Amino acid sequence: ASHPTRSGLQSNLITAADLSEASLEDGLIDIAAAKNSRGLAISLVGQSLHVHPSEWFEAHRILKSTLQSGTANNDVNALRYTGMLPKGIKMNHYFIGDNDDNWFIRTNAKMGMMHYTRQKPALTRDNDFNTGNAKAKCWERYVFGWGDWRGVYGNAGA
Repeated sequence: ASHPTRSGLQSNLITAADLSEASLEDGLIDIAAAKNSRGLAISLVGQSLHVHPSEWFEAHRILKSTLQSGTANNDVNALRYTGMLPKGIKMNHYFIGDNDDNWFIRTNAKMGMMHYTRQKPALTRDNDFNTGNAKAKCWERYVFGWGDWRGVYGNAGA
């Protein structure tokens, strides 16, 4: 969460809080206020919300309701109407640990999360004349990583 830059330390850690409309808005504001390594404003916005299965339904209540979630007010759901997370909600079954209320926002950072196909799927076949057995094998290779720490902003939950 602590990234040294020319302009000082920067963080991609959102203030710890349970998933709620207010905490999600605070995280999106932090992302919109992000700076590059020289301290200049950059055009960074949230793309998708990534949650543990236990937060799946709460995330849908917050983002998909027509009106403001969890209140009797008749206010619009600003997150929905502004289209702040155009790629929606993603459930990650591999968020593990003592705290199952972690949540993350993936951003539009160009070199954020990266995926390279090192070798496209290759299929080879062979037939054994003596036994009549057919053999086949397929392999492929990938590399996953990140290039810019601003690609994901995280919240450890309360």
